[in-house]
Amino acid sequence: MLSDGTVKIFPRLIIIINIDDQIIVIAEDDGKIILSSDYLLRSNNEHSGLVLSSLINHNTILLSNSMTRGTTKRVERNLVLGWNNKAPLIAKELDSYVARGSELHVLTNSDKITQFINEQLVNELTEQKIFVYSGSLTNRFDLEKLNLFSYDYVILLANEESEQQNLIEEADAECLICLLHLKNIIDKSNKEKTFCIVAEMYDIRNYQLANTTCADDFIVSPNLISKYISQLSENKNIKKVYDVLLTVDGPEIYSCLASIVLNLIGLGEQCMVGRFSSESSAKVNNHALPPE
Repeated sequence: MLSDGTVKIFPRLIIIINIDDQIIVIAEDDGKIILSSDYLLRSNNEHSGLVLSSLINHNTILLSNSMTRGTTKRVERNLVLGWNNKAPLIAKELDSYVARGSELHVLTNSDKITQFINEQLVNELTEQKIFVYSGSLTNRFDLEKLNLFSYDYVILLANEESEQQNLIEEADAECLICLLHLKNIIDKSNKEKTFCIVAEMYDIRNYQLANTTCADDFIVSPNLISKYISQLSENKNIKKVYDVLLTVDGPEIYSCLASIVLNLIGLGEQCMVGRFSSESSAKVNNHALPPE
């Protein structure tokens, strides 16, 4: 982060770091950030800038840039099961990532939500056509009618947030029932699962139950928000970092095989390699990318 507040997630490898600039470090906790002597930056004098390239050594960890930068958007068919106040934001965000002609299908049993989608949200989307189906996410028959295998992503949303614990548990229970129905539909189809399922939950204690279903990823909203607020309370500048990461034009991070990473290094891409400190003493597991 530059002294003027500008965030550079993926700077050039040769860059001058001035004394008022800050370095963004990825770690499980700030208390676990340990700088060994191998990583200390050295300058010729106290007034000179510091060269980032002096960090390049046998333990260099390179940060990964978007592997798909410049790739064209593609037409997608996505499905939203359920609805809450985050759904319109999700729909608008998807609109920035997909190509014109994409479709967004919504399953809801609320006439009020259906009216909102047909009268307001439909006018706020430019790349997607939006379709609404009447039904319940806990009704297997309603789910079977949707032809799940025709979608790229299935997004399962919990019902509206409530401070009443019993309603939160009810919302998570509905998500679990829906996931079980989806798993059963997939298993009985004898088809390979070609779409990704992302499910939202409110209580992290239900994660273990949901983890036995067919979902590919889970978002525990209150837990995610509390961690975000906790980080902001420690360092307000973290918001600037998230603002860069969570935008359409921001950098993207992908997991991929080491063989792909090595081929990308010479193509202007940047790579990030992680290591478990608990295994740092075991040479067989003490992996890192070479500097060249």
